[in-house]
Amino acid sequence: MLALDNVKWLVMDEADRLLENGFEQQVDEIIFACTSKRRRMALFSATMPERVEDLARSTTHCCKIGHALLLYYALLSCCNSAIL
Repeated sequence: MLALDNVKWLVMDEADRLLENGFEQQVDEIIFACTSKRRRMALFSATMPERVEDLARSTTHCCKIGHALLLYYALLSCCNSAIL
């Protein structure tokens, strides 16, 4: 078993896809195994379904991080629209 108690940064890309494909339990286990007080988390998602928003809010201790995630999604959507 891999010890994750010293993880300083946890980065999850494609969070929407992880949850859509049924990996919610594994995502939760990974997050809660990273017990360092210094842990920082970055969560990236191309879409912002309610499950991803809930994950962002439940795993961050600061509302600003959740808002930053929403801002990232808004910017990504804007850029994708401009490209199409």
